[in-house]
Parts: sequence; C-alpha cells; structure tokens
Amino acid sequence: MIPFPVDNLVRILLQTHAPNVLPKLEWDQVWLQPSAGLHFSELKIQVRPGLHVIAPRAFVRFSWARLLRLETRIDAVEARVLRIDWDLQGDNADGDLDYAAPTESHLAEIKSALDSLQRILSPQQVQLRSHEWLILTNHDTLRIYNPRLTVIPNNNAWDLRLQSDVVQIADWPLPTKLKAKLLLSDSNMVLRNLSACWSKGCLEGEGTLGKGQKLSKLNLQLHNISLAPFGSFAVPDPAGWKGKASGKITWKGRIARPETWEADGKLEMENVVFSDWPFQREGTFAEFVPIYRKKLEIDQIEIPEFHLEKNRVRVDSMTVSGDGIDAIAQGSWYFPQRLDFRLHGTLSEDVCEDLPHLTRLALPKTKDGGGSFKATLAGTFRWQALTPDAEHYGTVLRNIF
Repeated sequence: MIPFPVDNLVRILLQTHAPNVLPKLEWDQVWLQPSAGLHFSELKIQVRPGLHVIAPRAFVRFSWARLLRLETRIDAVEARVLRIDWDLQGDNADGDLDYAAPTESHLAEIKSALDSLQRILSPQQVQLRSHEWLILTNHDTLRIYNPRLTVIPNNNAWDLRLQSDVVQIADWPLPTKLKAKLLLSDSNMVLRNLSACWSKGCLEGEGTLGKGQKLSKLNLQLHNISLAPFGSFAVPDPAGWKGKASGKITWKGRIARPETWEADGKLEMENVVFSDWPFQREGTFAEFVPIYRKKLEIDQIEIPEFHLEKNRVRVDSMTVSGDGIDAIAQGSWYFPQRLDFRLHGTLSEDVCEDLPHLTRLALPKTKDGGGSFKATLAGTFRWQALTPDAEHYGTVLRNIF
C-alpha cells in the first residue's frame, strides 16, 4: 500500500454514491493499493455531536479502468466492524443528572445513519458503545454503565455480545457479560446459547422472547453465582452475605412486567455467611442466640422446589444446615421484599452450651444433647425479625419450676 494524499479521489468516489453522507465523513488515514482500491483507518460519520458511526478499518474497491474513463463507481465497501459511539451526557437538560436516557429520537437517528451507509457499507459486525444507558420499563429502570454491545449477523440470526461495568434493574445486579444467538421470526425471537455472567458465576439458557403481547419462555441453569452482589442492595449497611448458588429455573412472562412472571425451579446455596442482618442484631433472636449476632455460617441451603406466581415465591420445603444449626423452613417471599417463613430446627450440643441460661431452658432437649426450636421469620430484607414460638416461654417456666 502507498501512503500518499488521495483525499480528493475519495471524495469524488463517494460523492456519486453517498452525497448526503459525504459532508459528515471523516477519516484518520487512507492508503492507496493500486491493484485493488483504498484502505481507511477510523472512517467516521458524524450523525450529530456526540453520536458517531465508525469503521475502524474499511476497504473500498473500485475499477481503475473505469475511473480513467471518469466512471466513478464503487464496486464494494468492506468493513469487518462498524462501531457506534454514543455520548448522551450532553443531552441531559438537567445539569445535575448523572445518567443518560436513550429516547426514540436517538434510536431513530442511529437508524438513519445506518440507512445512509447501507448503500456503501455492509459490516460483518456492529458495535455500540456509550457511557451509560438508562432504559425505562413500565415500573422500573434498567441501568447499564459503559455498555459495549456487539451484533454479528449470522444468516437469519444475530450473535449478540454485551459487556458492561454494571447492569441493574430496580437495584438488582444483572449480568455484566452476555452472549447469545437470536433467531428472528414473525411471531417471536428464538434465544439460543445464552450465557450471562457476573464477576463470579454464570447463567445459561435458551427459549423464546415474545413480541407484543406474547409471553417469553426461558429454561435457565445457574452455575455458582455469587450471592454477595445481591445483598448490597437488599439490606442496610453493614449487613451482607456471601456464598454461591446453583439451580434450574423454568420461567415465562413479559420481561418488563414482573407481575406476569411465573416460574418453577430448584436452588442450592453453599458456604453462605450472613453478617449483621437485622434479625441477627435486634429482637428476640439476638437475645436468645447471641453467638450468631455478628456472623451465621451455613454450609448448605437446599430448595428442592419453588413456585413463582403473582409476585409470590412459594417454598414448601427448604433445608438449612451448618454452624451447629439444622432447620427446615417453609413460606413465601412476596415481591419486592416481604418475607414470611416458618422454621423448625435443632441446635447442636456445642452451640447450646454457649447459650444464655434462660435460652437453654427454653429449648426442648434432643437425643444428642442439643435443643430444638420453632420460630417465625417475618419482615423485609431491610428489617426482619426471627421470633421463637410462644411455647418456648412455657418451656422456660416449666424447667425453672
């Protein structure tokens, strides 16, 4: 390739094929390849300030013989990657607003830019980059920080890849890395090879994404997903938890309408540690079992079956084991945060020896020297209470007298 000024030649060629685009075109460098055509680096079209469509590398093919006969015809323009750089920060009317909200007009501008390039450019993949997206649903807000979306056409399908720093909806942490194949049809979109990952752990799945009033249906598998991010938004400081979760979920509904969601599945959580939750710090549980006030370690929480319908997750049997405690629980989690569970379990002999005297008197003895208990866990993620059944107070009185 020969690097010498050919800008005028480029403008003559493009004037014929994209006169409306030409005034908005820029490029960093262009090289001439006498046997074939022109090579561009950073071929850029400015849709408007803050919105650019860029081909990092582009190749323009044309016939030298026709050009000598003043036939300015381009045979092909090739670009493996087409990138859309989208800075919406300048669009905020409120100077204090620290996020950007894409609107229908913004999407229309991008479509217009791509349409204007369609006559001369057919990329093998399209990338979309921005500082932040704020997408409003019926009830909640989807936030994506520093998104980098790649779309690769593959016959009648798209290969999608999304990377971002943080993704949240209603403060729920969503995957920051996503890969999927999307097959398009008239009635729905078939989703295959879905892989969605957090910093630790991934979700895999497949199914269909409904259009209009049609429901979406997905089969999902969870693999060692970290629980830590799901505690930072749900409970007040300094409360938190850590551990990992795996399971299977069959889900259907409309993604932006949580009240339509229905699901069945099973979950297993391992090495779970609760730290400074309200039920540990305050109320009857904190007085009865002070050894768990700061940290409660659970080896395993197993939910063999749960059912979601009408904003309610129902659990008929959940087993909890670890750190000297074993329990069976059943109850419900009502969206967004209400909890209502019944627990029946035992404490080991070692744990019972460290309990206050009145607590030991309140617990019926087990065969291995420990104690049994019944309790109710109720409240929300931000404040919950673990309350022993009234029969324990009667047990105290009987053991005293």
